[in-house]
Amino acid sequence: MTVYLVGAGPGDPGLLTVRAEELIRQADVVVHDRLVSRSVLARAPRNALLVDVGKRRGSSVAQSEINGMLVSHGRTGATVVRLKGGDPFVFGRGGEEAEALRDASIPFEVIPGVSAAFGVPAAAGIPVTHRGLSRSVSVVTGHEGLLAGTGEADLLARSAGTVVVLMGAERAREIAAACVACGRDLGTPVAIIEDGSLPGERISRTTLQDLAERESAVRSPATIVIGAVASLDFSGAKVGMLAGWRVVVTRPEGSSHDLARALREEGAQVVEVPLIAIEDPEDDGAALSTRLKFGVDADWVVLTSANAVERIFAVMRDARDLGGVKVAAVGEQTAASLRDRGIDPDLIAPGASAASLVEVFPDFVGAASHVAGGTTSTGDRDLESAGEMPPTARKGAQGKILYVCQSGASGTIPSGLAAKGWAVDILHAYRVKPALLGSRELELVAGSDAILFASPSAVRAFAGVRDSTGVPCPPVVACIGPTTAAAARACGFEVAAVAAERGAEGFVRALGEARQRSTSPNLDG
Repeated sequence: MTVYLVGAGPGDPGLLTVRAEELIRQADVVVHDRLVSRSVLARAPRNALLVDVGKRRGSSVAQSEINGMLVSHGRTGATVVRLKGGDPFVFGRGGEEAEALRDASIPFEVIPGVSAAFGVPAAAGIPVTHRGLSRSVSVVTGHEGLLAGTGEADLLARSAGTVVVLMGAERAREIAAACVACGRDLGTPVAIIEDGSLPGERISRTTLQDLAERESAVRSPATIVIGAVASLDFSGAKVGMLAGWRVVVTRPEGSSHDLARALREEGAQVVEVPLIAIEDPEDDGAALSTRLKFGVDADWVVLTSANAVERIFAVMRDARDLGGVKVAAVGEQTAASLRDRGIDPDLIAPGASAASLVEVFPDFVGAASHVAGGTTSTGDRDLESAGEMPPTARKGAQGKILYVCQSGASGTIPSGLAAKGWAVDILHAYRVKPALLGSRELELVAGSDAILFASPSAVRAFAGVRDSTGVPCPPVVACIGPTTAAAARACGFEVAAVAAERGAEGFVRALGEARQRSTSPNLDG
């Protein structure tokens, strides 16, 4: 049993250390701060226990309670990750937690992280030291403020180096007054970096003289850089076909890593806002476990999403349970998920839609010779009661298909395959529910250039958010496949790009082409 005190970096998941990401993906329990980004938490396993112990105004978890929590979870033998913003030993009380674990004889390990004191200014293009301007840097917390006349304030005022203030958003007036009272020049450059390294990052530059007047406008979390280096800007220019664009990715938590990475490689600023959450089906997975406990009794298994692949492999022993069974997949993402588990699909729909799978799926050759005495599967009964299965298919189908899907999935695949003579058994592996969005997420969406939808469920979820909050849709809407695009249009969204494949590259390419069209001059005019 081990407790890992892990630095999560300043916020951008790309600034996680390799070791930190490995441990998060293996965690049974994640005890995290408020400022650990949603994108970082999404890397934890789906069944991991996430415990938010972030300190908030009027609702803080006592440090002694956090210490006790780590000791308690550590004694269970679980892999416990204490995830702290920045570095655990830089104003993170990591030392206190290590002390508590040591006193309780709980094994622990410290995983350093990129401190916001250095990572945030660097990501913003501000070096905290620079030859000729600053040969030293001091890091202080503004949480309790800096009072003129104290030893700490006097030391910082006399230093010719850079001062980096963490957690000082609500005490900018005190910090400025202390520095000026102790001799710092009123014209000393100051850089205020809000939401550093995150999609909503905002950088403002001022001086000590004006810092106090900005206190009410500074939003937490903020990193304040005081000194000559604060006037520098080495942020450079991003390159790529999406450079300068802020793009909203709406996939469920844990499923957008590849897409987000591909977008960032093309220069986009990525906002991960899961609009839907993947949960167990209404029966908590009982039917799934029962049906797949001893393997798959079917000629074909049809899968339309990586979520379905993940769910069946969580129940089956391994790929051997699909021995002798053919597998069909919709889209390259579903196929890739199967290949990751040792299954090369026998059939991949050429387009990212249910209709394309039905179109290429073979007819059941023996359907016409088995009219009498045939049995009807559970899926047949579902379709028959819904009036979606042709009478000839109800009587003659003998080849068996196990269709693994979400609750409430459309009848395109089962009815289409039934019409081709197959007996379709529908197995609900998961359900999709709208996720709750906070005010900060809504603000980021409203200020974005594009939004990507990967499923009709995500489209409907965003339409609900739009109708209930009034948040505007970003100007460019991109969808995976014609089914999702049709759902978007039905909800009143103007679709600018439709990706032919579910893969990240296809999505990014379609979005890049849409941007090019939107910025190209009107040659007819």
